[in-house]
Parts: sequence; C-alpha cells; structure tokens
Amino acid sequence: MTVREMIGDQLRRTRRYGEWIEIDKETASIHVDVLTWCRRNCNSELPSGTFRIGPRVWDARADDGVDYPYIPAIDDPSATIRELAEAELHRRELEVAFRKATVTRNELIRRAGEEGHSRRRLARLLGLSFGRIQQLTQP
Repeated sequence: MTVREMIGDQLRRTRRYGEWIEIDKETASIHVDVLTWCRRNCNSELPSGTFRIGPRVWDARADDGVDYPYIPAIDDPSATIRELAEAELHRRELEVAFRKATVTRNELIRRAGEEGHSRRRLARLLGLSFGRIQQLTQP
C-alpha cells in the first residue's frame, strides 16, 4: 500500500506563504509508517500536529510504500479464502465468548452451592451430572 492510498482524500491544499499540502495529525497517525513518512518528508510540522508538504515533493514521494499488514478476510483475491478467514475469525470470537460464559456459569454454580441450593436441583437445572456439580461446588 502507498502513502497516497493510506491518506486518500484526507489532504487539504492551502495557500499560506506559498502552496502547501496539509496532512492533519489524525490522518498522519493512522499508521506508524505514515507518521514516520510525514516526519521524514514533510517540510514542517505545525504546533497543532498538522504536516505541510510541498506539492512537488508530494507528487514525487506519495507513492512510497507503507508496510501494511495482509488481512486475508479483506485482502485475499479469492472470495472463498476471504469467507473462510471471516468464518474462522467469527469461530474464534465465539470460542472466547463460550469460555467466558463457562467461567461465569461455574462461578454461579459455586455461589449457589454456598447458598445451600441442592446439588441435584442444580444438576437438573443445568443438564449436568450430580458428580460434575459436586466437582464445581468443591472449594
């Protein structure tokens, strides 16, 4: 990806003491390599964090490459690979949510045991064996 592609239409042309292209602080900070590029190639950095670069320098350097990560769900040319990457991401998110839900459930089982609720009742309620409830309610 190039600096021009990363910044897109977030440039502003201005005529103050000459013609300049301005790149605001937020745009320059979208990626560490873009910020580094701005600091290396721009003529000045204003107190507001905005960078100014001459139009000729911009035209000559805007196509410099930026090390941008490859994201299969977005960048792969194959629709099947993009769908597969998206499905895997979704599966992993669900797996994390399942683990968190299990921890919460087990804590609540322990608390119910401490409150004196019947282990058999908890087993029926949750569809677990009495032995599993016994294990989860042990300190």
